[in-house]
Amino acid sequence: MKFFTAKQNEEITAKLEAAESENEALRNELADAQANIAELTGLSEANAAHLSDLVTAQAKAKELEIKIGEFEAKVADYDIKVADLTAAAEVTAEKVSIKAAELLAAQGHPAPVALEGQGAAAPDPIKSLHGFAKVSAAFAKTK
Repeated sequence: MKFFTAKQNEEITAKLEAAESENEALRNELADAQANIAELTGLSEANAAHLSDLVTAQAKAKELEIKIGEFEAKVADYDIKVADLTAAAEVTAEKVSIKAAELLAAQGHPAPVALEGQGAAAPDPIKSLHGFAKVSAAFAKTK
């Protein structure tokens, strides 16, 4: 067994105390690092959940974009149909004159009005139809 001198004992004791102090500091750093790891693990799990939610939301957004595109196409188609139906349903002097002439011709009467497109302006369709009603009533009385 080897014996140390008092001075050597003091040096060894000082080194031992310094090593213990360093060991305690390293333990504290380790505890802090472990706490940080636990906190970051929780944040990482929350981040993964948020990423999953984001992917789901992005997929829904793509579906909605497709549906919106389909809806816009339908609206455009309906706009065209509405415009066509509005034009078809619009009552004009020309359409009234043509229909009156068709009705008169179907009953064997000559047309009492000049039609647009035959070189003359069409007369007021309401007055023409009123006159037609009088002629038709008079004709019906003669039968």
